[in-house]
Amino acid sequence: MRIFLDDERLPPANEPDWLVVRSVPALMDMVSAHSAEITEISFDNDLQEELEGRHAVGRIVGDALNPAMRLPQLKRLTVHSANIVAAEAMIAMMHAAIRHEQIPAVEVRRRSALEYDYPMETPAR
Repeated sequence: MRIFLDDERLPPANEPDWLVVRSVPALMDMVSAHSAEITEISFDNDLQEELEGRHAVGRIVGDALNPAMRLPQLKRLTVHSANIVAAEAMIAMMHAAIRHEQIPAVEVRRRSALEYDYPMETPAR
């Protein structure tokens, strides 16, 4: 299972196997319910809510207040946020979690929304 966290974008059209979630609470519910199946999570940061992608990263890979979540099939963490500062901070949290053995050595990648074509969701009419 691959989960794509973004409040307005969709995953690239040539990658149809993503499950799209629009908020951190929805992501955390999905991760809790399907932890044994998740192979990749892709994060946006700016979600137009109090909780942003960086908060989700901290909860998933662990931070000073939270242990890492157990995701036995996780292979990759991706950051697709166009917010350069937040994206670098999220990537740094991921690498720190790997270095400190909070999570296994998974692939960490940056696929900026500034460089890749992520379609926008069409608003409901």
